[in-house]
Amino acid sequence: MKILIFVSLLFSFFFCQFSYSQNQGGMSDKRKAVKYIAELKSHSSKEKIQAAEELARLDDRGAVRPLIGLLEDKDFNVRQTVAYALGELGDKQAAKPLLARMEKENPNGKVIFIRALGKVGDSSVVDSLLPLLKHNNSSVVFETVQALGRFDDPVVSEAFLSSLKSQDEYGCMAIVNVLTNNRIKKAEKAFLDLTKDKRRPSCALVAVDGLGWVGGEEAVGALIMILKKNDSSSFKNRALRSLGRLRAREAFDAIHPFLRHKEAVIRRSAVEALVGLGDHRAIPMIKGLQGDPSPEVQKTVQYALRQFGVKQESSIQKDE
Repeated sequence: MKILIFVSLLFSFFFCQFSYSQNQGGMSDKRKAVKYIAELKSHSSKEKIQAAEELARLDDRGAVRPLIGLLEDKDFNVRQTVAYALGELGDKQAAKPLLARMEKENPNGKVIFIRALGKVGDSSVVDSLLPLLKHNNSSVVFETVQALGRFDDPVVSEAFLSSLKSQDEYGCMAIVNVLTNNRIKKAEKAFLDLTKDKRRPSCALVAVDGLGWVGGEEAVGALIMILKKNDSSSFKNRALRSLGRLRAREAFDAIHPFLRHKEAVIRRSAVEALVGLGDHRAIPMIKGLQGDPSPEVQKTVQYALRQFGVKQESSIQKDE
């Protein structure tokens, strides 16, 4: 009897513990947020940093004001973590305090504040961020470009285009990528100029790629000239891909010779470009690559033929 009572009590204990933990689970995020907000007042920098990180993860908007209060903390790492957390929470009331503190930070410190401002997404900070495109620190410029790129604002696009010539390669590539991702058609002329830029070859290469998204008739002609005259395989590869994206049928005669190129990556891009053009004259040429030594090219050929609606024999039919 005593054993039975003991077992019953033991079962009841574990059942209660389980029920308590389940209830805790239902309330845990809110309770944790309250706990971590309280820990922001700690004298320990380590505790404040951990609390800010957890509040960012919990996505509790009630933490915004307490976090703003720590932007002037004397500890650099605390300020950085708080800026990160405010960026993750994305509440616009944090924009002005973040901007005010960012202006006091050294270049390394500015970076995470700029990133946070971009994530918060308050357009009122645009005018204050634009001058940072001329900053002498590459990381500051890069983060500024990323942050400004989040705003659908013609003023930002114009500022990007105006600053392209003065940027180092790092900043130039960042701007080209953002203009491309945002599909800014006005960037075509600037990208065309960049394709000839000998000082910043990596940016020139990114511009060739960008023309496939923002280019028009003029871009098609320039890309064909790259295929004909540029000795770089990287440039040829990007030009092929861009012509395919532009569906430039007038480029057919310039593209199909690259199906026989010595480099597999070029042959593959040529196949993809011809698929983009949608010109059925390419079908027999692409079929000629079915025995290509590169498995990747063979996969692309199979994909291309499917896109053109060509029925392919199964392995069983081939054996027969």
